[in-house]
Amino acid sequence: MMDEFKDFGKGQTRGQFKQAKEHQGQIIYFDAKNRPKVKPIYAHQSLQAVQQEFYQQGVKLYQQGAFFYSGATVELPQAFGPVHQQYPSGCYKLRSLRTEGTVQLEKHTGECFFSNIKSLVEAGIRIQSH
Repeated sequence: MMDEFKDFGKGQTRGQFKQAKEHQGQIIYFDAKNRPKVKPIYAHQSLQAVQQEFYQQGVKLYQQGAFFYSGATVELPQAFGPVHQQYPSGCYKLRSLRTEGTVQLEKHTGECFFSNIKSLVEAGIRIQSH
């Protein structure tokens, strides 16, 4: 994917691409089949520019392009997860949000577990306001 690369060439030197491994966080958007997907925002990118690009392409953003990042406290207003292992509504620490949709959350007890972006969007995940 070219968006994770940045041209660091100077002057007449073009094509000096480096992979931007560091990212600031992620936004959630919906694909053509209305499935939630994760888009990383790399360190060299502007959140507003990425949001604008999605708007121009007619892509629907989750919560108007809310910005999620590792270490943030997220609020889940509804219970979530598979029927046999439901997690209660409440606040959790976001440990990781991966491009393929895997999400790692941390309970207030320090215990970490995995979920998926579809379950969390259905439960209304949002960054906790202070």
